[in-house]
Amino acid sequence: MTDKTEKRLFILLRASLWDHMPDFSEFENMIDAEWQSVYNMARSQALIGVIFDGVMKLPKNLQPSRMIVLTWYMNVEKIAHSNEQMNNSIKVFTEEMRQLGVDYILIKGQSLATLYPNKLRRQSGDVDIVVKDRKQYDIIYDYLCGKTGTNPKFNVKHVTFSYLNTDFEIHKDIMNLHNPFRKRKLEKKITSLVCSGDSELCDINGESVTILPPLINAVYILKHAFDHLVTFGVGLRQVCDWTVFMKAHKDILDKDEVTNLLKLCSIYDAANMFGYVAVHYLGINKEDLPFNYNENKELGEFLYRDIMAGGNFGTYRKGYNVNRNPVLRKTNTAFSIFKRSIMFFKFSPNESLWFPVDQIYRVSIAMLRSK
Repeated sequence: MTDKTEKRLFILLRASLWDHMPDFSEFENMIDAEWQSVYNMARSQALIGVIFDGVMKLPKNLQPSRMIVLTWYMNVEKIAHSNEQMNNSIKVFTEEMRQLGVDYILIKGQSLATLYPNKLRRQSGDVDIVVKDRKQYDIIYDYLCGKTGTNPKFNVKHVTFSYLNTDFEIHKDIMNLHNPFRKRKLEKKITSLVCSGDSELCDINGESVTILPPLINAVYILKHAFDHLVTFGVGLRQVCDWTVFMKAHKDILDKDEVTNLLKLCSIYDAANMFGYVAVHYLGINKEDLPFNYNENKELGEFLYRDIMAGGNFGTYRKGYNVNRNPVLRKTNTAFSIFKRSIMFFKFSPNESLWFPVDQIYRVSIAMLRSK
């Protein structure tokens, strides 16, 4: 890492993630333009809230000017307010689902925010849930249609409702493999893990909400990030999510079990690639990665540069899909998927090969159903 802005960003990020003091010497005599560069980079990675905690660990004389701090703080407060609103919506939604007799699982998002030192400063998008029993999907769907007065169509992966001032994405499947020859074996494995033993719970505003078992989550978080990586790109926020989860659960996860599930999902090489960024940039110890980590610097650096170039979900990459014409937008998306599937083929040959095929199939089915 030779870029000063990147170096400072990661010093502040590590200080925030692991709640320790940053190296003060890197922030001496910084001017506003340099701080603005750090802020802009944090924003591109959807990490302004998390990194702000690191900034506040610096002595007053090393912090940015008052104007930059105030601007930064106001945006951080917006993130915190959004998280509070989202947590309250989850609490109400959980109470309503309990009355309906519906079991659902909260995935990603707010369940991962609870693992951060300051859970209100992780930037979230929407609330993702998956039905524990697919037979109950229609119950949730009909209930939300009645509550919102809408009748949205199921897209490639989920259906979205705007409810309780929050976007809820309702999924039918916990995790999809694009390789059809391994898909059934994975679904059987996940179903057995979800249905066996006590449910994993997290606290959201005093409400106990069901989340994925640690073994599944260790793989699911990475699988979700890898799918975005192949589409347009993935940001540091997603790597942070996976890293803080892995470290928080390192003592209860069996390395061989995690490794075997990663291999079943054809993302073991991708895990090593993400693990490199977690170790060398986010500051986690190799021993804290609860799988059989096999370091590869060349591939790890390749991922790192792609993350820094594209920003959050690749939206800061030149040529990102911003065309308002739906046909051109879908064409651009398809082109990006094929191009990046080739780029990342060596990290997950099975998933990268089948990803565009699966996407075409799913989009085709969704279009036929909408007619």
